[in-house]
Amino acid sequence: MSPDAAVAVSGALLAAGANPRAADRERVTARHHAVGNGDVELTRALIAAGADPEAANKYGATPAAKARGKARLTAALRGKAATPPRS
Repeated sequence: MSPDAAVAVSGALLAAGANPRAADRERVTARHHAVGNGDVELTRALIAAGADPEAANKYGATPAAKARGKARLTAALRGKAATPPRS
């Protein structure tokens, strides 16, 4: 699924009442997946909808830890705009 499609589908699900903090049996959330896939826009959309930026899975891993070293994802998790990389 393209990043634009993921944001569109997620937006539709959230608008229909999906819980942005929902997690599976291992407490993995949509944000864990969005960050793991490097999807900045979906990460921002989930946070704007109320996803917990510090949610840890059952192993203690957080999306923030997975985003370390990735400026745009780290900024998205903090709700800030990242400075574009220099060319």
